[in-house]
Amino acid sequence: LLYHGIGDHPRTLNVPLERFEGELRAIRRAGYTTITVSEMDRLLSGGRSFPDKPILITFDDARADSFLHADPVLERLGMKATMFVPTSRIAEESAFHTDWATLARFAATGRWDFQAHGHFAHDLIAVDGTGGMAEFLVNREWLADEQRPETQEEFVARVTADYASCRDRLRAGVPGATVVG
Repeated sequence: LLYHGIGDHPRTLNVPLERFEGELRAIRRAGYTTITVSEMDRLLSGGRSFPDKPILITFDDARADSFLHADPVLERLGMKATMFVPTSRIAEESAFHTDWATLARFAATGRWDFQAHGHFAHDLIAVDGTGGMAEFLVNREWLADEQRPETQEEFVARVTADYASCRDRLRAGVPGATVVG
Protein backbone atom coordinates (compact mmCIF):
# COMPACT_ATOMS: atom_id res chain seq x y z
CA LEU A 1 0.00 0.00 0.00
CA LEU A 2 1.32 3.44 -0.91
CA TYR A 3 0.37 6.60 0.93
CA HIS A 4 1.53 10.17 0.58
CA GLY A 5 -0.02 11.97 3.50
CA ILE A 6 -2.52 11.33 6.25
CA GLY A 7 -5.08 14.02 7.00
CA ASP A 8 -7.76 16.22 5.51
CA HIS A 9 -5.93 18.45 3.02
CA PRO A 10 -8.00 18.71 -0.18
CA ARG A 11 -5.14 19.84 -2.44
CA THR A 12 -2.74 16.98 -1.74
CA LEU A 13 -2.69 13.21 -2.10
CA ASN A 14 -3.99 12.53 1.41
CA VAL A 15 -6.01 9.80 3.03
CA PRO A 16 -8.17 10.82 6.00
CA LEU A 17 -6.84 9.43 9.29
CA GLU A 18 -9.99 7.40 9.97
CA ARG A 19 -9.75 5.71 6.58
CA PHE A 20 -6.04 4.99 7.04
CA GLU A 21 -6.60 3.41 10.42
CA GLY A 22 -9.55 1.43 9.05
CA GLU A 23 -7.42 0.10 6.19
CA LEU A 24 -4.64 -0.97 8.55
CA ARG A 25 -7.10 -2.61 10.95
CA ALA A 26 -8.62 -4.51 8.00
CA ILE A 27 -5.27 -5.88 6.83
CA ARG A 28 -4.39 -6.83 10.40
CA ARG A 29 -7.73 -8.70 10.82
CA ALA A 30 -7.07 -10.46 7.50
CA GLY A 31 -3.82 -11.83 8.95
CA TYR A 32 -1.27 -9.77 7.06
CA THR A 33 2.17 -9.04 8.53
CA THR A 34 3.81 -5.72 7.68
CA ILE A 35 7.38 -5.87 6.46
CA THR A 36 9.69 -3.06 5.43
CA VAL A 37 11.66 -2.74 2.20
CA SER A 38 14.86 -3.52 4.14
CA GLU A 39 13.25 -6.68 5.52
CA MET A 40 11.99 -7.64 2.07
CA ASP A 41 15.54 -7.31 0.72
CA ARG A 42 16.80 -9.69 3.43
CA LEU A 43 13.91 -12.10 2.77
CA LEU A 44 14.63 -12.13 -0.96
CA SER A 45 18.28 -12.80 -0.20
CA GLY A 46 17.27 -15.96 1.64
CA GLY A 47 18.01 -14.68 5.14
CA ARG A 48 14.76 -16.18 6.39
CA SER A 49 11.39 -17.18 5.01
CA PHE A 50 8.55 -14.80 4.27
CA PRO A 51 5.64 -14.61 6.71
CA ASP A 52 2.44 -16.19 5.36
CA LYS A 53 0.86 -12.90 4.30
CA PRO A 54 3.49 -10.16 3.99
CA ILE A 55 2.51 -6.62 3.03
CA LEU A 56 4.45 -3.39 2.52
CA ILE A 57 3.03 -0.12 3.80
CA THR A 58 4.95 2.69 2.14
CA PHE A 59 4.87 6.46 2.17
CA ASP A 60 6.42 8.98 -0.20
CA ASP A 61 8.00 12.35 0.43
CA ALA A 62 8.89 12.37 4.18
CA ARG A 63 5.84 14.47 4.87
CA ALA A 64 5.34 15.68 8.42
CA ASP A 65 1.64 14.69 8.36
CA SER A 66 2.55 11.10 7.58
CA PHE A 67 4.64 10.79 10.71
CA LEU A 68 2.31 12.85 12.89
CA HIS A 69 -0.82 10.86 12.04
CA ALA A 70 0.40 7.45 10.84
CA ASP A 71 2.96 6.67 13.52
CA PRO A 72 0.48 6.44 16.43
CA VAL A 73 -1.66 4.05 14.34
CA LEU A 74 1.37 1.92 13.46
CA GLU A 75 2.34 1.83 17.13
CA ARG A 76 -1.16 0.84 18.32
CA LEU A 77 -1.44 -1.91 15.73
CA GLY A 78 2.14 -3.19 16.02
CA MET A 79 2.91 -2.44 12.38
CA LYS A 80 5.83 -1.02 10.39
CA ALA A 81 6.17 1.18 7.32
CA THR A 82 8.77 2.35 4.83
CA MET A 83 9.20 6.04 3.98
CA PHE A 84 10.73 6.99 0.62
CA VAL A 85 12.66 10.21 1.25
CA PRO A 86 13.49 12.91 -1.34
CA THR A 87 16.57 14.16 0.49
CA SER A 88 16.73 17.62 -1.12
CA ARG A 89 13.52 18.41 0.76
CA ILE A 90 14.96 17.47 4.18
CA ALA A 91 16.45 20.48 5.90
CA GLU A 92 14.46 22.44 8.44
CA GLU A 93 11.28 21.13 10.02
CA SER A 94 8.32 22.67 8.20
CA ALA A 95 4.58 22.24 8.06
CA PHE A 96 5.03 19.94 5.05
CA HIS A 97 8.42 18.16 5.22
CA THR A 98 10.24 16.80 8.21
CA ASP A 99 13.89 17.25 9.19
CA TRP A 100 16.85 14.91 9.80
CA ALA A 101 16.42 14.83 13.57
CA THR A 102 12.80 13.76 13.19
CA LEU A 103 13.75 11.04 10.69
CA ALA A 104 16.36 9.70 13.13
CA ARG A 105 13.84 9.80 15.99
CA PHE A 106 11.28 7.78 14.02
CA ALA A 107 13.94 5.33 12.80
CA ALA A 108 14.78 4.63 16.45
CA THR A 109 11.22 3.40 17.08
CA GLY A 110 11.78 0.36 14.87
CA ARG A 111 8.49 1.11 13.09
CA TRP A 112 10.00 3.09 10.22
CA ASP A 113 12.39 2.11 7.47
CA PHE A 114 13.84 4.76 5.13
CA GLN A 115 14.56 4.34 1.44
CA ALA A 116 15.74 6.58 -1.40
CA HIS A 117 13.11 8.56 -3.30
CA GLY A 118 15.90 10.44 -5.08
CA HIS A 119 17.73 13.55 -4.00
CA PHE A 120 16.28 15.91 -6.62
CA ALA A 121 13.29 13.64 -7.28
CA HIS A 122 10.68 16.38 -7.05
CA ASP A 123 12.69 19.19 -8.55
CA LEU A 124 11.95 20.56 -12.00
CA ILE A 125 14.51 20.58 -14.79
CA ALA A 126 14.75 22.32 -18.15
CA VAL A 127 13.48 19.99 -20.88
CA ASP A 128 13.73 22.15 -23.98
CA GLY A 129 15.38 25.27 -25.35
CA THR A 130 12.32 27.46 -24.77
CA GLY A 131 12.37 27.25 -20.96
CA GLY A 132 9.97 24.33 -20.58
CA MET A 133 10.26 22.66 -17.18
CA ALA A 134 9.26 19.17 -16.09
CA GLU A 135 9.95 16.54 -13.43
CA PHE A 136 13.54 15.47 -12.77
CA LEU A 137 13.03 11.71 -12.59
CA VAL A 138 11.01 11.09 -15.74
CA ASN A 139 12.34 13.54 -18.31
CA ARG A 140 15.49 14.04 -20.26
CA GLU A 141 17.25 17.22 -19.24
CA TRP A 142 17.92 19.97 -21.77
CA LEU A 143 21.67 20.59 -21.99
CA ALA A 144 21.71 24.31 -22.74
CA ASP A 145 25.45 24.52 -23.48
CA GLU A 146 25.06 21.84 -26.15
CA GLN A 147 21.55 22.85 -27.30
CA ARG A 148 20.21 19.29 -27.05
CA PRO A 149 18.40 16.93 -24.72
CA GLU A 150 20.53 14.44 -22.84
CA THR A 151 20.90 11.01 -24.39
CA GLN A 152 19.32 7.92 -22.88
CA GLU A 153 22.73 7.00 -21.44
CA GLU A 154 23.14 10.47 -19.91
CA PHE A 155 19.61 10.29 -18.49
CA VAL A 156 20.31 6.90 -16.86
CA ALA A 157 23.64 8.17 -15.47
CA ARG A 158 21.99 11.32 -14.03
CA VAL A 159 19.15 9.44 -12.35
CA THR A 160 21.49 6.70 -11.08
CA ALA A 161 23.81 9.31 -9.57
CA ASP A 162 20.83 11.07 -8.00
CA TYR A 163 19.66 7.88 -6.27
CA ALA A 164 23.23 7.17 -5.09
CA SER A 165 23.41 10.68 -3.63
CA CYS A 166 20.05 10.17 -1.90
CA ARG A 167 21.18 6.81 -0.50
CA ASP A 168 24.42 8.30 0.84
CA ARG A 169 22.62 11.28 2.40
CA LEU A 170 20.08 8.97 4.06
CA ARG A 171 22.82 6.79 5.49
CA ALA A 172 24.56 9.87 6.88
CA GLY A 173 21.40 11.53 8.16
CA VAL A 174 19.81 8.42 9.67
CA PRO A 175 22.66 6.39 11.22
CA GLY A 176 22.07 2.66 10.89
CA ALA A 177 19.61 3.02 7.98
CA THR A 178 19.70 0.08 5.57
CA VAL A 179 19.01 1.84 2.29
CA VAL A 180 18.45 -0.75 -0.43
CA GLY A 181 15.64 0.74 -2.50
